[in-house]
Amino acid sequence: MKSFLRIAVVLISSGTDGYCANDTLNNPVTCLFSSFRASLSTSYIIQKNYYQSDVRNFIFLSNADYFRKVSSEKFTKSFHFKTDLGYVKYLDSSWNKYSDSWRLNILFEENASSKITHSYSLILYSQFLNTYFPVSEEGKQSEQWRGGFLNPATLNFSYDVSISFWEYSNALLGLSAIRMVTRPCYDGAAEPKEDPVVKTDRSFILASYGLSGQISVYSKKISEAVTWDNTSSFFLNGISKDRVNFDFENKFTFKFLKYLQFRLETHVVYDPVTSYHLQYRQEFLIGVFYEKRKK
Repeated sequence: MKSFLRIAVVLISSGTDGYCANDTLNNPVTCLFSSFRASLSTSYIIQKNYYQSDVRNFIFLSNADYFRKVSSEKFTKSFHFKTDLGYVKYLDSSWNKYSDSWRLNILFEENASSKITHSYSLILYSQFLNTYFPVSEEGKQSEQWRGGFLNPATLNFSYDVSISFWEYSNALLGLSAIRMVTRPCYDGAAEPKEDPVVKTDRSFILASYGLSGQISVYSKKISEAVTWDNTSSFFLNGISKDRVNFDFENKFTFKFLKYLQFRLETHVVYDPVTSYHLQYRQEFLIGVFYEKRKK
């Protein structure tokens, strides 16, 4: 059984801006909404493991979230970019990368009188920095490269049925989806079960065709003090554990006493290329925040 103490300080800033303006004679009205949110946080963790030894470390996290939506006569275009980068510092030890990811969602949605319409979507996600794994060879310690920018990476492009249920939220069902995946290639790396389209010295590039879906909830106000964010997606091209992939990311934010904030974040990933086990992260964070809005 593990027990831990987490002390965190958070600084968050955000802003929104929206307007409608005349564009051209063929496209007379363009409505724009944009929002940017960013945070820096640090945590000190004291953890006692099963052997009653203490593990103490600092975690430094930064993230940014940019959303832009442009509505014109024929299409509504949405761009959503999220980043997450953090490091952990073990006392009397080295720095290690704790989190490193970025994700880009692009959606072109046909304007229609009903809330159900057609759309085209693109999802691209990867990491920023190189990843190294410690290895021991003949008593000597070294680091082996395990990944870098756009390797690993995943790109999904799909033609969707789109359902809009809130102003900045929707659900997509991709009836025709193409998925491109890049996986690192290094000494000892497992060969993919599917034949790669391209193989280089450092990567396997795989391609598949199937069914996809995604849900996007952006800063939905449940109450004056509570907001909800969700970015989730799945892809499948068969009924087996090797042909299903999903990524679920959910966050609730509770604001209280004017400048305090409590966040509950859950991230669950299933990627059979990496592992048949679920990968998950659960975080509880409380801290001081600053917010600036402009309409």
